[in-house]
Amino acid sequence: MSYLRGKNTGKKRVFFPLIGYSFPVNFTGNSLIRWTWFSKTESISQFQPFSLTSIMLPHSPLPQAAKIWFRFVVSTLIGLLILYLFLHSNHRCISSTTLSNAREEIVLLQNSEFNAVVTLLNGPDSLADDTTWIATRRQLIVNYLLTRHTFRDEGKRLRADLTSFKTRAQLRTALDGYPMRVKSFFWLADTWIYTEILFWSIFGVLASLLYSVSEALRSGGQGFDRSEVPSHWAKVAYTPFSVLIIYLAISLFGKDTVNNAPFSAWQIVLAFVLGFFSRRTMDLLDRIKDLLFAAGNRDAANASPTTRTFVLRGRIQTNDGQALTNAAVKLIGQADASHNAVKSPEADGTFAFEKLPAGTYHVVAELPANPTPLVAEQTVKLDGQNPEPFVELTLTPVARPL
Repeated sequence: MSYLRGKNTGKKRVFFPLIGYSFPVNFTGNSLIRWTWFSKTESISQFQPFSLTSIMLPHSPLPQAAKIWFRFVVSTLIGLLILYLFLHSNHRCISSTTLSNAREEIVLLQNSEFNAVVTLLNGPDSLADDTTWIATRRQLIVNYLLTRHTFRDEGKRLRADLTSFKTRAQLRTALDGYPMRVKSFFWLADTWIYTEILFWSIFGVLASLLYSVSEALRSGGQGFDRSEVPSHWAKVAYTPFSVLIIYLAISLFGKDTVNNAPFSAWQIVLAFVLGFFSRRTMDLLDRIKDLLFAAGNRDAANASPTTRTFVLRGRIQTNDGQALTNAAVKLIGQADASHNAVKSPEADGTFAFEKLPAGTYHVVAELPANPTPLVAEQTVKLDGQNPEPFVELTLTPVARPL
């Protein structure tokens, strides 16, 4: 934090720290200016911007389009995360709304808990149907479960449900698989679970885009293709709905519904994974389509070219044509990180990446263990025009960063 004084007139530009934009602002007269993102200098005209992106992307020859898209993805991810945490917080604006009551999770009794309940129900057979004895045991069970879990209604629903069971056998049967609604940070009960799924699928998509762009920037930005940006936008738009449809399909074809307890522990994980590997998610939707609609002969004959896969082959060699076997070959997908891979070449220096969908890929070969690092890279577009793509990578020395 710095406090700056100075007599300056005229229009200056204020740097917006997160996404790198600047806006004109009039500064006139003697004034006290409080600004956390600028360093203290003698005059306002000498302010030097200091921002998050200046740390993540220092001055470098990286392509401007790649840096802008990287900043946008980071900003969007951080903004969405702040919104998510605010909606799940105990802020007074939230605690008085239905959002606070939505933070519940459905859980089942663990084996140790169920065994403890059975122990509490043990007793003489003559008391198995005694109303007073059953009521006492029922209260002991509720008190025990209240020590194990935090209920938003302090166990009122649990007490009401157990009241309808009048014998020991009925209580034991009912508690085996009884879905308890307990407090949670997440929305994992009722229809709020679909909102949680949408949030985490979007987080997965943005994380995938961030990984792909950061890998392209790491290799010097040569693997970044501006023409892929519209497909990135489309992926952010369609993936959450695709993930939601898959969850509903689980309810349609499986015996369990989305908000049942067996799914509670995995709902967030699955939503994030489906969002991160969005291309695989679309393949899964395609399989669901085949379950619903039998493919005809015309569909089989006129298969969409987007479902076709390719094999990318290549060879690594030195300047004098000798094959290298101790180098690492990285494949970076521009539209989807699910097919990123690292391989070692064969004895003759050849390598192959199989079952790749159509798209643009960046191939990077490195030999970092050499006294002078050797690097080679090439961008390849798989679209069917070249049925057998082959890349020749000739490693050349690069200077180590200071």
